[in-house]
Amino acid sequence: MIATVSLGFSSCHPENGKSEAGDDVFQSIAIDINTPSVDISDLIDEVEVVKLEETEQSLIGAAMEVYWNGSYFKFTSEKLKTLYVFNGVGDLVTKFNRFGNGPEEYGSINSYWLRSDTLVFFDNSRKRLFKYLLDGQYLSSMETVYDVNHVQELNGKYWLDLSFRAQADSSAGQIAMLDKSFGNPRYFLETLGDIGFPTGTPVNSFTPYKNSLLYRQLLSDSVYQINDERVRPYLHFDLKGEFLWTLDEAKDEQTSPVNQILTSGKVWLFVPKIGEEWIHIDYRIGFDQAYDDLLYHRPTGQIMSIDIRKGDQSPYDLAFNSWHNGRMLLTVNSSDIGEFLAELDENQISFIEGSTLEDIESSENPALMWVKFKSEF
Repeated sequence: MIATVSLGFSSCHPENGKSEAGDDVFQSIAIDINTPSVDISDLIDEVEVVKLEETEQSLIGAAMEVYWNGSYFKFTSEKLKTLYVFNGVGDLVTKFNRFGNGPEEYGSINSYWLRSDTLVFFDNSRKRLFKYLLDGQYLSSMETVYDVNHVQELNGKYWLDLSFRAQADSSAGQIAMLDKSFGNPRYFLETLGDIGFPTGTPVNSFTPYKNSLLYRQLLSDSVYQINDERVRPYLHFDLKGEFLWTLDEAKDEQTSPVNQILTSGKVWLFVPKIGEEWIHIDYRIGFDQAYDDLLYHRPTGQIMSIDIRKGDQSPYDLAFNSWHNGRMLLTVNSSDIGEFLAELDENQISFIEGSTLEDIESSENPALMWVKFKSEF
């Protein structure tokens, strides 16, 4: 276990381009996973807390991978069958579930987004894109021939992640761009083939970023930017020999990928969440170890490991979701929020209209927190 220390950080400056927030030139960022850890409360500047309304319709249990589109919080639950949508003050807008076997129903929600009052879902197993109104009315669906990991829309084009999926079209790349009718494909990035390992994550391979998309396939240390119907390298994370899939032993066909994960002691799962000023990184070594968290400050190149342990040394039940306007959206269990906030000064904490600590602690629903990290250390 990494010992908690005072604010002493590693400085890992990018090898290419300037590390200015919002700078879109290619950067290679050195990542030291052994950097000293810092208590999360020492990193926080301000917190704004949002209570999620609790009704019979909105008992959600866990809330992972929560996204904010400027008007609504949205996330899936109940084994990818249900989409919850809350407004900015935490009131339930809709609990959407059209799960089933009918022609207007989906089998799972593997990718989704919200455009105005229209919900768009992609069901991997049925290879079909569904569109509904927020009130539940079915609008349309389209089918594709591809085996897909995730889908996202940008400027009227659909972008499909085909990595590690065997396709009927042998010329298919890692990414396919389809037109509004879900046809006329264009391919980008050379196909990776089948690694013989079941890959999958609820985190969409495509992330909206400014007026573009960022793309990263699950077992890669590189991120690509998609804009103007082009795909170009954007970020490379250099883990200094600690990332399994870039090592020669990962290419050993005599050893299964699962055994390599179990025995290598290397990072095999690496999930960056990229903002203009900050990058949050989840990574995992082996299968038994919990996820570890890193925070990288783009303007200065400083990197720190985030210590999310409570006073009894058990971890807080919280999740890092996504960046918006310089703030990270976190989910925290209602049973942990009191202790979490007690580590901060009162002048660092605010509650959104209609939210109180007492109400949150008596709720079965988790709360959301908008967290602004300190920009000067």
